[in-house]
Amino acid sequence: MNLVSASTNRPRQRRRHPRAVAVAIAGILSLIAAGGFGTPALRPLGIGLLTLGIGAIVLVEIAARGLRVSRSVDRETVPSGGGVTVTLRVSGWPVRNGVIRLLDWEIRPGLPTAGRTDPRRPGFLRGEIRQQIGLSGLPRGEYRFAAPGVSLADPFGLARVRRASRADTRVLVLPRTVPVLVPFWESGAARRSGQHTGLLRGRAELGGVRDYEPGDPLSLIHWAQTARRGRLQTKELHGESGRGATLVVLLDARTDPANGDVPDGPFELAVSAAASLVATCVARGDAVGLEHTAANAKALPLGTPGGAIECELALVRCDGAQTISLALRGILGRPTAPRTLVLITASGDGGLAAAAGQARRTGVNVAAVLVGEARVYAQELRRVGAWVTEVGGIPDLGIALDGSGVHAKRA
Repeated sequence: MNLVSASTNRPRQRRRHPRAVAVAIAGILSLIAAGGFGTPALRPLGIGLLTLGIGAIVLVEIAARGLRVSRSVDRETVPSGGGVTVTLRVSGWPVRNGVIRLLDWEIRPGLPTAGRTDPRRPGFLRGEIRQQIGLSGLPRGEYRFAAPGVSLADPFGLARVRRASRADTRVLVLPRTVPVLVPFWESGAARRSGQHTGLLRGRAELGGVRDYEPGDPLSLIHWAQTARRGRLQTKELHGESGRGATLVVLLDARTDPANGDVPDGPFELAVSAAASLVATCVARGDAVGLEHTAANAKALPLGTPGGAIECELALVRCDGAQTISLALRGILGRPTAPRTLVLITASGDGGLAAAAGQARRTGVNVAAVLVGEARVYAQELRRVGAWVTEVGGIPDLGIALDGSGVHAKRA
């Protein structure tokens, strides 16, 4: 009988085959009774029970020692919402010679308990047993699979042994992202707003003009050159905007019961916002850095590859102790502060506006993504010259981060 399991492996246990041993002992007692009490009819029964018990142990132990178990995944990095295909292989002489068909066997893939599994029926192929299992719906984070194995038992269920592999399999699930054509701090509203300082006003210098490329902000179109050349032309700017900008994303990962490390919670929205903005800015050639305030606080410098930042965001947890305002002041106290700071927080703190104001006075532009309860600090941040966007839930994320207005039109 072929048993397929997609659950997490149970802890490794030492098998002593109590049932098979009990049967063998019963056979020995029958032989003793046949000789001592003069009941020869018990002799065949004793021999049969002894042979059955010992034979079951020998069969499964020898067969298990001849098996090899391996596991592979089609990819080790998975975008949020994606899945992987796990392939398990059981090989060795018991499979090639058909001995395993005489036994009850069960493949134990060692998959994580999170997510959804879609196991396919295992089959014999080219001298091995092969099974594929689809794994999807994993939340953001790193998953280390338990050791895969195969469990063998004799047809009577008297002896059972497990053969395990030492395979080390890890899968990293990246944070969810939304498409952002123009970061919210580069929107036309940011430039025209009379209430805010405007991050880009008077801060960027024209470095040249080139042909328009898909994804370029419409705010950077050079209309005079477009009319002259008959095709769209994009401004090449030096400063905080356009290609070649420098910015640091500061993610607030302070422990807060209101955030919760749960799917679709405020902290997960904050991580998604950070990943979305980083992906957009890196793709257009900006030098981006990342810092967060988790317990294992990290500071990835300007120019870090987008893939490395995305992997760090996949691992960050809401378990820090430092407030985002203190982290912001720490950045400002360094010899070389970035020209633009993007603050992303789902909790905020009372000193955030004062720290943002200090940044503005030192010439550092500040953009803030306020998620959930952190939106109460929006007005204070606007008053000190920060450009602020607010996120209430998942449907708001694309609209809040994208300054092009595309998401708002679709909504």
